[in-house]
Amino acid sequence: MIFDESALVEILCKEGEKVKESVEFNTGDGGRINNSLEFMLKICSAIQKNNNVNLNQLRELLNGLIGKNGILPNERKKIQRIIDFLSP
Repeated sequence: MIFDESALVEILCKEGEKVKESVEFNTGDGGRINNSLEFMLKICSAIQKNNNVNLNQLRELLNGLIGKNGILPNERKKIQRIIDFLSP
């Protein structure tokens, strides 16, 4: 199954994260990314996995994505921020 928005929101909510249309991620340097949920959905739509994916598995999949060819440096940074956000 390919991740869709409702599946991702369900996974995040199961893990106790409150998902809004736009989630702000602290970039560590005072800046913020405001289109992060949309970006997450774009990434996750490319990940084929079953419905039982948990946040640990999602982090592992995103970590694997960082190393793929064709991922631009600023996309890598955004993915890493998402991983950091999903980390306990």
